[in-house]
Amino acid sequence: MKKLISIIIAAIAVVIGILVLNPGKTGNQTGNPEPSPATVDTSKWKKYRNEELGFELKYPEEWHFSERENTIVFNDKEIFFAGDTDLVFPITIAATSDQNLGHRITAIKNTLKLQDIYEATVTVDGISATRIEGLVTGESLIKDNYYVGVFFNHNSSDYGISYSQKDKYYLEVFDTILASFNIIK
Repeated sequence: MKKLISIIIAAIAVVIGILVLNPGKTGNQTGNPEPSPATVDTSKWKKYRNEELGFELKYPEEWHFSERENTIVFNDKEIFFAGDTDLVFPITIAATSDQNLGHRITAIKNTLKLQDIYEATVTVDGISATRIEGLVTGESLIKDNYYVGVFFNHNSSDYGISYSQKDKYYLEVFDTILASFNIIK
């Protein structure tokens, strides 16, 4: 059950990220749109490193993070996990060993019922990834949120990096975090 919750959280996060980053695009598109974090000053950002999950990234110095099993959430407020019910956070990263990324992405799209869905092939630390985004219309904790999700596989691990918010306030931050994401194993 916890593994399923982690997968759903990761999927939701990825879907939210896509909606926020490219809300005006529709249909299935491919290409290699790279984040353009030029307007975000990262000189005072902190570095987060997770040896077990095999990645590192930079995040805003005033932000907080919380870890639970294979999921890490980032937010501008102190965050925590409450029992088995996860709170909704702007940026979520999850890693699993499912190795069924296509099924995971399809399940996220079907569960969230993304409106004006945009899908593209992007690159994360030199690895081909799928980015999906759209407005969440399905019944969930993030209904009516923009969702962006970026999914890829590396060394037998599936990674999901997602964004979910009512507005696009942290979209540039999400793209900048995504651009700083590095695999370390």
